[in-house]
Amino acid sequence: MSDLRRAPRLSLLLELPAATVKFLDLIISSIYLMDNHSSAKTQYMDIWRQYPRASGTDPWFREVHLVAFSPGPCSRYVAFAGERGVLLLSADSGSLVATLSSQGILIKAFAWCFPDNLVCAYSNGNIADIRVTQDRLDVTVAMCTRQHIDCLAVDRNGKYLATAAGEVIKTWRRKANGSWAENVTLGSSLPMRAVDQTLPVIITSLSWYETPGQLLIVSYRFHGIHLWDVQSTSVLRTVVDPGGMLGTASISVDQKYLATVTEDGVDVIRIQDKTLGRRPVYADSGVDYPVIFLHGGRAVLTSTLDGNVRLATRDGTSLQTLRHRDMFVPSGDIVFATATDSNVLTGDQAESNRKYRICTVSHYCICMWETTDRSARNLVHANNTQKAPRPAFRSKGWKWILASWYISCLFALVAIVTMFCIKPDDHALIQ
Repeated sequence: MSDLRRAPRLSLLLELPAATVKFLDLIISSIYLMDNHSSAKTQYMDIWRQYPRASGTDPWFREVHLVAFSPGPCSRYVAFAGERGVLLLSADSGSLVATLSSQGILIKAFAWCFPDNLVCAYSNGNIADIRVTQDRLDVTVAMCTRQHIDCLAVDRNGKYLATAAGEVIKTWRRKANGSWAENVTLGSSLPMRAVDQTLPVIITSLSWYETPGQLLIVSYRFHGIHLWDVQSTSVLRTVVDPGGMLGTASISVDQKYLATVTEDGVDVIRIQDKTLGRRPVYADSGVDYPVIFLHGGRAVLTSTLDGNVRLATRDGTSLQTLRHRDMFVPSGDIVFATATDSNVLTGDQAESNRKYRICTVSHYCICMWETTDRSARNLVHANNTQKAPRPAFRSKGWKWILASWYISCLFALVAIVTMFCIKPDDHALIQ
């Protein structure tokens, strides 16, 4: 009988590990909330997700590596491209709208020209115009460059196109009938060579600057970032000097700032005077991850090695960490493509009703994020006079002190429960 009376106390002791796990989970959740408490100003929430590699998922979702929102006052579509071809989804629901097979040819780059027109560059050198007609994709081969195209850029009016193949840049002009005509070819003569003369010339991104069709900002892996004059086929000035590896670059909507991925993180540079601002995001390692401006150039978005996406102001104030990785996404799955859209309007379509969307893409997950009206308005009209955050080892120190206090309370709780639930003869029974 005495053994039966002791059983509940022993079962309570055996249940302690489960309670411990729940308590630790509470600690982690608390730290997560503390890490995001400053993001109440711009709180993005995921509105739909797709899992490309889950069983039963449409195979079209697999191996996508490019993403872009359709332009216009209200973005209707979000387009993806990869090994199988082009995939068109509803931006609101994530439902599949249309597909276009690439016949096994990899799509290297693509961009929207108009709300119903995409331009795609294939690995075999073909460049194609894709039209969206009644939720159907129609393709016409616009030109054949016979070169392996690495990246492209379309100006904001959809009239000029720039492509990069190796170290050669070609520009194209759209004619009145909608076809493309070759305009100017830019050579490989750079005013400043890389520190190591044996390094190849690799172009990582192209961006039209100020006057469309005339100025082009070109980012190189080892040779810095330069502003080209298309008409004179010469470099006007160097925006970033060579001196290390660079990844992709993004230009703010107001054409005043440039964000580029370096080996140490993301650098934001004022283009006119090459002024280097505070680093909004410190990278873990490498340069092969995306960076993009959003919220009118006041914020910067980039991915992290833990599988999430980080949003920070241009001057370094942390806004929010978007938890792209969830229970269905394995460790090591990194977001390698992002797109932003600020054209989603509601109500009377006033500025105060503007919404913002972000789409993040990894091998195992495609996620669409959206702000509320209030959070978008607060960030759009916020000034950038906030102080930059302290270094990570100082700004987060108090959080880890609080976490240590939680853990100490946990051990104290275990000791108290052990004292009151187990009598001396219970120890003998356990042994």
